[in-house]
Amino acid sequence: AASCGYDSQDDAEMLVRRLQEEAEAQKRLVDMRERKREKARELKSEAAAQETELLRVRGRIAELLREAKAENEEDFRRRAALFERICRLRQQSEHYAALVYAQCGERERDKLIAALRAEDEQSLNRKLNETAAEIAELDNRLAQLLVEKGALEHRIQALESDGSHADKLQQLEEEVALLRHSAKEWAVYALSLRLIQAAKEICEKDKQPGVLLRASAYFRLITGGKFTRVLAPVGAKLLKVERANGEQLEPAQLSRGTAEQLYLSMRFALAAEIAQKALMPIIMDDIFVNFDKPRLLHALKAVEKVAQKQQVLLFTCHAHVREAVLAVMPDARLLPLDGSS
Repeated sequence: AASCGYDSQDDAEMLVRRLQEEAEAQKRLVDMRERKREKARELKSEAAAQETELLRVRGRIAELLREAKAENEEDFRRRAALFERICRLRQQSEHYAALVYAQCGERERDKLIAALRAEDEQSLNRKLNETAAEIAELDNRLAQLLVEKGALEHRIQALESDGSHADKLQQLEEEVALLRHSAKEWAVYALSLRLIQAAKEICEKDKQPGVLLRASAYFRLITGGKFTRVLAPVGAKLLKVERANGEQLEPAQLSRGTAEQLYLSMRFALAAEIAQKALMPIIMDDIFVNFDKPRLLHALKAVEKVAQKQQVLLFTCHAHVREAVLAVMPDARLLPLDGSS
C-alpha cells in the first residue's frame, strides 16, 4: 500500500470503493446509452411504420377523393354531408311511401306519385296551404256539427220523455208503409215504360218501310259509315238519322253537305222502290256541286250501286266530277255534249 502512494489500509479500501463506484457508474452510463440506442431504433422503426401508414392513408384519401369526384378534402366533406342528407331524405321518402301505400293501396299510390311529379314545388306548397285551410274549415264545421249533435240528442231525449213520441213513431211506420206501396207501383210503371220503349225501338229498327231501309243502306255507304240508319220514329211525322255511336239527329241538325247526302239517299231509295213496278232511267244534273272530294267519291259509289240495276245519266260541266266518275266507275260511258271526242 505504501508503494502505491497510500498511507494506510483505509485509504486503499476507500480508493477501491471509489473505483468500483466509478465502474458501476460507467456501466450504468453504458446501459443507459444502450437503452437509448434501443429506444431510438424502436422510435425509428415506429416512425417508419407511421410514415408507411401515413402514405397508405394519404393514398386512401386520394382514392376516396377520386371515387367521390371531389377536388379536395373540403369538397369531399361537403359531398359526404350531401350524401348523408340524401340518405336521410331517401329513408324519409320510403317511410312516407309506406304510409301512403298503407292508406290508399298500390294503384292509388302510383296515381298520387305521378300527380306529385307533375307539379313543381311552388304549386305543391300552394296546394298544401289550400289543403291546410280546408282542414281548418272542416275542423270548424266538425265542431259546429258536434254542437248540433248535442242539441239534437237533447231534443231526442225531450221527445222520448214526451207522451207524443209513441204517436210519432206510429205515424212514421204508416208513412214508411205508404212509401213502400208507392215504390212498388212506381216499379211496375217503370218496368211497363221500359217494355214499351223496347217495343218501340224494335219496331223502329225492324218494321221500317222498305224505302227507309234502302235509304239507310245508301246513307251508310255515302257517309262512309259515319251514319248507319234513316228512321221514322213511331208516332212522329219526321225523319231522323242515327250515327255509328247510336246518337240520333234530325235533318235540321245536319251540316249542309250531310243533309244533301241524306236527300240523295232518299232519292235513290225512292227510285229503287219505283223500279219494282216500272224500271226507268235516273237523270242527275250536276247534283254534286257542293260535295267535297271525300263526299263525292262516297256518293259515286252509291251511284255505281244504283247503276247495277238502273240506267243512270249524270250531266256535269266540271272536270273534277268527270275524273272522279272514271276513277270510281272505269266502265262508265263518257258522252261529251260539245261535239268533242
